[in-house]
Amino acid sequence: MDETSGELKVEIEKEREKGTEKETETENGHNESTVNGKRFHIPDRQKRRKGLIRTIILIFVFLAVWLFYRFGWKYMGFQMTTDPSYISVYNVGIYEPGNYAFVSGNSPMNIGTYAGAVTEFDEKTGTLYVGIRFNLTGRNTEFRVEYPQDKALVNKIVLKKNDTERVIWERGAE
Repeated sequence: MDETSGELKVEIEKEREKGTEKETETENGHNESTVNGKRFHIPDRQKRRKGLIRTIILIFVFLAVWLFYRFGWKYMGFQMTTDPSYISVYNVGIYEPGNYAFVSGNSPMNIGTYAGAVTEFDEKTGTLYVGIRFNLTGRNTEFRVEYPQDKALVNKIVLKKNDTERVIWERGAE
């Protein structure tokens, strides 16, 4: 309970000791207590409960949106990754002794912190699709994505977001 309603109760109790008390309901549905001619507003329990429920629902909605923004993008595939035209790649290729493909780079526009990557490998064409995700806050724009060549040999590496693709490496075109 807040301090004002506590102070109100103390004041009402003092006025009760002095004289008579009468509770009435006003035209707009508020409860009021009249003690010796002074009016005191009594908060309605149901309205306080509704306000508390609304506050809890709002907090839950904001928390759900934040969690989806922070972690849910991984489950959306390439829909929520950063557009390939905003990504600068400075090192890409295949590391043969460890047998993995890698992409290193940064975001030259300083659009935020590297959050992670989504990878998808097409075994028929040997194409590795990489989607890079940056959050809006922070300044760590460097990234490095590694993909093991367990299934088949990687022939092409493509940065992707939905329908936008950018080929950044092809075998034999080094």
